[in-house]
Amino acid sequence: MGEEKGQGMKAADLLRHPPRSRRSQRSLLDGGTFPGSPTGQILSVEAASLVADILSDPHARRLEFEAGNILRLPVQTAVKTGTSNDHRDSWAVFNHRYTVGIWMGNLDRRPTAGVTGTTGPGLLLRSVFARLNRFEEARPLYLSPRLAVHRICLESGRLATPSCPTIQEKYLPGTSPARFCRGHGRIRIAGAAGSAEENGLTSSIRLLQPTANLEMAMDPRIPDQIEAYLLKISDHPAAEKIEWLVDGILTGVTGGDHGHFMWPVTPGTHVAQARVWPGEGKGSLTTPAVRFIVK
Repeated sequence: MGEEKGQGMKAADLLRHPPRSRRSQRSLLDGGTFPGSPTGQILSVEAASLVADILSDPHARRLEFEAGNILRLPVQTAVKTGTSNDHRDSWAVFNHRYTVGIWMGNLDRRPTAGVTGTTGPGLLLRSVFARLNRFEEARPLYLSPRLAVHRICLESGRLATPSCPTIQEKYLPGTSPARFCRGHGRIRIAGAAGSAEENGLTSSIRLLQPTANLEMAMDPRIPDQIEAYLLKISDHPAAEKIEWLVDGILTGVTGGDHGHFMWPVTPGTHVAQARVWPGEGKGSLTTPAVRFIVK
């Protein structure tokens, strides 16, 4: 464990240094230098504080770990866990005033009986930080005042309008979205007169899964031909059928009482939508497009 000096993140905290042994305090490489890796700044203060803010957001990991998970600490703390294939080892790194890293595994690479970064190192790290923070006043992580803060549409990833489901996001200077969302408000139904509301459908129908800009990875332990991901829409009125579109191509059709569909996963950048048909000549409503990535 090491303790940071000072109250905030400074440029000096973000410098790369050659590795040194703890015993001799000499460079691990003869000559005292690390070829190809001279001392220098690794990240800007803005980039470092943005990453810390993301890793300390409990809402960002609720879909994976749920809301009341063990990584939700009472003091704002940046968290990153990891678990290797076949549970051969697991690790976690937390970053607040103190930096604590814990690795668990067998040196002969035998599996660890299902221990993950959360259930193993995460549990121990929570105990360590409970002790470290016991007699200290809590304070938030440093956040660069140069970061831009905007309300963003959860579905489109663009600047939010009053009709959008929103979230507050932070951006590096010069990287903020330039356009407002155009997927909410009054929506026309193809082939029918009147607005969506007049035909029994509302613009609140949207994809719940995937979420905008989701990134997922295919599991190497599952055969590609049977790996699938659940596409799901929000609550909707009774419908005759629902068509599920990925990249503009019809990939499946379900009955109106099934607001979900198992999509066969394929790598790449995709756009998902659902087309809801209420029947009785009312036309259809297509949900706003959601972009996601499969690696």
